[in-house]
Amino acid sequence: MNTTNNSCNCQPPDTIVAAGPDHLVEMVNTAIEIFNKDGSVASAPQSLLTFFSNHIHANQSDPFVTYDELAGKFVVGVLDYSSGNRANSVDFATGVDSPSGVTWTLHSPYASGEGRKFLDYPRFGYNADAYFIEGNMFRGGNFANVQVITISKSTLNITSRHDNSSLFTLTPAAMHGAVTGGPEYFVEATFNGGSSLAVVTETNVLSSSPTFTTSTVSVPAYTTAPAPQQPGGGSLPSFDARIFDAAFRTVSGVNHLVAAHQVGQSGFTTGFGRWYDINPSTMSLVQSGNAPAGVSGSTQFMPSVDINTAGSIGMTFDESSTTEFWSMYVTERTASDPTGTMEAPVLAKAGTATSPDSRVGDYSATTVDPSDGLTFWSANEYQGSDFWDTHIASFSIAGARPAVLASNPVSSNFSRVPPPVASQAGTSERNVVSIRPAGPTRELPGTQVGSQTLGRARVATAHILDAFWADPANRDLFG
Repeated sequence: MNTTNNSCNCQPPDTIVAAGPDHLVEMVNTAIEIFNKDGSVASAPQSLLTFFSNHIHANQSDPFVTYDELAGKFVVGVLDYSSGNRANSVDFATGVDSPSGVTWTLHSPYASGEGRKFLDYPRFGYNADAYFIEGNMFRGGNFANVQVITISKSTLNITSRHDNSSLFTLTPAAMHGAVTGGPEYFVEATFNGGSSLAVVTETNVLSSSPTFTTSTVSVPAYTTAPAPQQPGGGSLPSFDARIFDAAFRTVSGVNHLVAAHQVGQSGFTTGFGRWYDINPSTMSLVQSGNAPAGVSGSTQFMPSVDINTAGSIGMTFDESSTTEFWSMYVTERTASDPTGTMEAPVLAKAGTATSPDSRVGDYSATTVDPSDGLTFWSANEYQGSDFWDTHIASFSIAGARPAVLASNPVSSNFSRVPPPVASQAGTSERNVVSIRPAGPTRELPGTQVGSQTLGRARVATAHILDAFWADPANRDLFG
C-alpha cells in the first residue's frame, strides 16, 4: 500500500470478494486488489479512482464485485458522487479472467436517474439475461424508495428502472445456472425485525416494463441484533436486520434461494448470523438456522452465504463478546446434514485487539469458485492491530476438495478515526462514510444506515489472505 493506490483512509471497509477461474478480486472502500489463489498478489492494490479512470466525481464508496459464471466475466462497480444531496452514478467495469491476469473493460457510469435523489447501498445481482443494481434512494437525507436498475447483458444498456417505496434494501440474487428468459429474485427483510421475508420476482426482465411480484415467506421471528460486546467493556456498533446477500441455484431439480442477515431473538442478549433456504417455486421456507457460536456467549454479525453445485451452503460471519475479540469464522452444511443446522464453525482469523471502529461492515461476501463449483471463498472484517482489517478464506467440507494451503500476510499500521457510536440501527437512514483527513474527522454522505446444535467439525479451511488497508499516510481522496 502507498499514498497513490490505497485510497480513502475511511471506514467501514465494505469488504467484498469474488472468485474467477484463476484469480480473486477483492474490493474495499476504496481500492481493488487481485490475488492468485495460492495467496500471492497478482495485481497490487489500486485506488478505485485510478481504476475507474472514467469516473465522474471525486468521491466513491460501496464497492461491489461478482464473478458472473454465465457470462464468464468479473463485474465490478462503485458509487460515484459529489454530495449526498445530489444525484449520483455507479461506475461499472467487466473483466475476463485468464492465467495471465484479468483484462478489464470500463463501461460508461450508470446514472441514478431520479433527479436529485441519492442512490445508496447498491446491491448487485445477475441472471442469464441481465444485471441488476438495487439501491436505497434518498432525497435530502430522507428515504424515498428503492430503485431496481435492470441492465441488458448483451448491450449493457439500461432497459428499465423500477421504484418501490414500501421496501428497503431489496437484495438481488446471484442466479447460478439461470436460463435465458428466466426470472430474477430479490430478498428483503424488515430492517427493524419481523416474522417474514419479502421475496420479489422480476419477470420479462429485458422489457421496458418488467413485472415485479412480491411474495411473503414466513420465517422464525427476528429483531434487530444487539450491539456485539468487546473484551474490556464497550461494544461494536449494531446494525439493522437487512439482507446482506442472496443466491439461487437448482440442485437435483429443486430450486434453492439462500440469503443471510444478522438478527436478534426475543429472550437472548446476543445476536445471531441467520441463514435461509427458500424454495422460490412454492415461495416457502425449506429451512433456516442461526450460525453456531465459535465461542459461547458471543454475538455473530455480518454474515453472508452461497450455495454450491452439490447443494452445500457456505457461510461466513464475524463474532465478538466480552471474552473474544472481533474475529472471522466460516462454516458450511451439506444436503445430508440435519435440517436447519450448520457444521461447527472454523476460526478463519482471530481478532487480537479491542476495536476503535465507529462503523462495522457494511457487508461481507461468500462466493463459489467457478473452477469446481464446490469450493467457497469468503471475505470479512476482523480486528487486528490496525484500524480495520480484512481476511479472505477458502473452505470446503473435508473430503469434498483438497484444502488450499497458503498464506500471504501483508500488513501496515492504521490510523484511528472516531470512537464507537452507540448504534447504526433503528431507522432507514442514509449511510455515511467516516473519513480521517489531515484535520478533524468528518462525515461524508454515501454509505450505509445504519439456537442450534453444533454439527460435526468437518469444514476444512485455508487461511489465505490478510488484506490490511488504510495506511495513515494515504491521501484523502474525498477532498
